[in-house]
Amino acid sequence: MCRNSRPTPALGSGIRWVMARNLGRVRSRTRHGQRIYYLDFRPIGEVYSIPSPAGGTPMPFSGEEMARSALESIRDAVAEGKTLTQALAPWLSRTAPEYLVAKRAERWLQLMAEKVERGDRSPTYLRELRRYMDPEKYLAFWDGLSIFEVRFGHLEDWLTWLSTEKKLSASTRKKVLDAFRVFLRWLRKRGDIDSVPEFPEVPVDEYAPTIISVERQAAVIEAIPWERRGAFLAARLGVRPGEIRALNVDDYDAPWLRINKAAKGPNANAPIRGTKTRASRRIRVDDELERWLKWRLARVRAQDFLQGPLPLFQNPTGRRDRKRWLSNALRLEWNRACERVGIRVKMYEGTKHSSASAAVQAGESLYRVQQALGHSDSRSTERYAKLTDESAAEVFHLAPRRPKQP
Repeated sequence: MCRNSRPTPALGSGIRWVMARNLGRVRSRTRHGQRIYYLDFRPIGEVYSIPSPAGGTPMPFSGEEMARSALESIRDAVAEGKTLTQALAPWLSRTAPEYLVAKRAERWLQLMAEKVERGDRSPTYLRELRRYMDPEKYLAFWDGLSIFEVRFGHLEDWLTWLSTEKKLSASTRKKVLDAFRVFLRWLRKRGDIDSVPEFPEVPVDEYAPTIISVERQAAVIEAIPWERRGAFLAARLGVRPGEIRALNVDDYDAPWLRINKAAKGPNANAPIRGTKTRASRRIRVDDELERWLKWRLARVRAQDFLQGPLPLFQNPTGRRDRKRWLSNALRLEWNRACERVGIRVKMYEGTKHSSASAAVQAGESLYRVQQALGHSDSRSTERYAKLTDESAAEVFHLAPRRPKQP
């Protein structure tokens, strides 16, 4: 054989065939005085009948010979390249409770919860998944159906059911279907299903965030008391609220701010893990934030570090977790400042969104804005290239005006 040659497909098929011969066993037991035969594929499941091609009532094995013939059919499917779960799909769809949609979704959510415990997922993300995969609400449609029976037609009927029976808005229906799509992709990666079916479209109006000018943004921030202002000066530079809450004093190395972690949840006991994109970045602070940070560091004492990491941005009114900001406290502080200056805009939109939009309008490249904001997908940054109301007005004001023709 040539040194660079690879195993032939025939050899791979032969190995699969040998391995498939050892799968499953024909067994029998007595039930109500009658001997019945079944196929034992535990822990995946047990097969007691031949599925009906038309989706009708399955046909129980009439004897050992029929059961053995079914076993060979399943083994052949595995030898041809299917996983055992995929090969058993048509046989187990109505006989294996562990493969019902709700049961499998429960297992998926358990695994997601374990990822949260390890810090690999955000508690907020898990909370949203549990909401949209609630077996008593939205998954009730799938009662009695297995993961092997999910088709476009079922998804389309489910979408109608969510609208007529559950009275869900278009945006919520889309979120429910998106969560279910992630679930099916997990099943496919595990080899439990062959593919993810096409999903019906859910038309949703695009959300238009409120964008304010840099002058209005500055007015809101100046309305925040100086000792609490630092967090919002950082938010203006594109730092996310969760990242602001996680920053410690040693993350500032003038004039750079190192962003490599975030609080994964709104509460004081939220774990601090990696950033949303799992990547680190550095941000050069502006003059105003640098002035605030000098004021902050001048008040740090050596003994402050004895209790552990010292938050860079402290909430002076906080009482728990060494006065680290909470998500709700940031929001309320911003809203109070907006009320003082007569502006109504959410913190995320009034800081990060507005700053990014202003940068793009000033001629900054989308790539540099993407790097500064820490976006892993350029599509998240492209939204800032859209014209704001003010810039759109400027376009029309600059348009040449022609006199009316007589």
